[in-house]
This record gives sequence, C-alpha cells and structure tokens, in this order.
Amino acid sequence: MGAVVKLLGLDAFNLLFGRSPGNITGAAEGLVLGGAVGLGFWLANRGAGTLSLRSGIAMAALSGAAAGILITLLGGRLMGGSLDLLARSFPESRLRLDHIGGLFGESGFGPISQVATGALEGVLFGACIVGAMIVARRGLGGNG
Repeated sequence: MGAVVKLLGLDAFNLLFGRSPGNITGAAEGLVLGGAVGLGFWLANRGAGTLSLRSGIAMAALSGAAAGILITLLGGRLMGGSLDLLARSFPESRLRLDHIGGLFGESGFGPISQVATGALEGVLFGACIVGAMIVARRGLGGNG
C-alpha cells in the first residue's frame, strides 16, 4: 500500500507542481510498521486466552515505538519526516517542524527530532490499531 501511495503521490506532485518532494515514506516503512503491529497483536494474544485491552495496547505501543525508531535510524521517514521533506521542497510553504527540534536542542528538525517523532508515530499507530482489533474481537464474541 505504501508503495502505491508513494508512487501516486510523487506523480501527483510532479504533475501539479513540476517537482516531487523526494524520498517520502513508502513500502519499506509500511512493511516494518505493519510487522510491528502484527507482533504487538501476537504478543498481546499469546498466553491467556482472552486479551487484556491495556496489555494489548501496551505491547503494540512498544513494538510500534521500536519500529518507528528503527525506521528513522535506518534513514526512512514516517509522517513527520515526510512532512518536513515536503515543506523544505516548497520554500513558499509556511509549514515548519523546526520547533520540534528546539525541544531536543536542535536548530531544525534534526535526527533526534526524527527519531522522537518516529517513535511517537509508531506508538500511536500500533496502540490504536491493536486496541481497535481487540475491541472488535470482543464485539464479535472472540471468534473474529
């Protein structure tokens, strides 16, 4: 899915603005993040037969954070990094993420900011997806 959206997005930017933002998030990042969600759900589901909502969300949040950190350390981008790249590709844009870097003592949206936002994005994505899966499974009587 990430590869298709990236391809369509880059083509759309080229058609509309005559240039693309560059290496925004794509298939590899989606694969790692999706695997982390699956791992988080599996970890929450092993052991006892019923899923605890809190433990499931916690497991998914941890695996999502690890994935977000890994993605950014390996040079990938999630939403924050892609937005920063997009804003820098269009100098007239008023979107700036430099203030996030200020929280970490950086002068811009640097590597520490990227790792921190990647971890936060992974936490939120993993926790919300697995939380929704657990709630849906309970609603289906555990047979889903």
